[in-house]
Amino acid sequence: MNTYGAANNSFNSSKANVAKLFMLTFLGVQGIRQLIQVNGRANAKTPTESRAGQVAAWMTITMTVLIGVLLYMSKPAPVMALAALFIAAMGSGVAMIYDYSANKTVALAAEPNRLFFGIAHVIFALLTLVYLLMSQM
Repeated sequence: MNTYGAANNSFNSSKANVAKLFMLTFLGVQGIRQLIQVNGRANAKTPTESRAGQVAAWMTITMTVLIGVLLYMSKPAPVMALAALFIAAMGSGVAMIYDYSANKTVALAAEPNRLFFGIAHVIFALLTLVYLLMSQM
């Protein structure tokens, strides 16, 4: 029992766990907000977001939340989180590059630097893969 008469909860007694929970909540709320915005732009009467751009946003947001959850867990989670990061970065990067090449007018209206960000995501994914492979040796 603490000074207020309530039983101590081991989860709440760690400030790091509480901080992680707040960060995951923030990621989840921001992800939902972004997904609603992207879906609204893709489903508008005059779409300002393409389907490939929508896929890139979905991939990035859902995998970011998944990575946060994996990092919140214990032992094998960092390796799984890095694997999820590789999948997210590669998937969203390829979707952005495809979107730029297939739907230039809509892609440029949605985000003028989409090709640059797609290439940056792919390079980051490859660097993450190299790190994963080197750390497992």
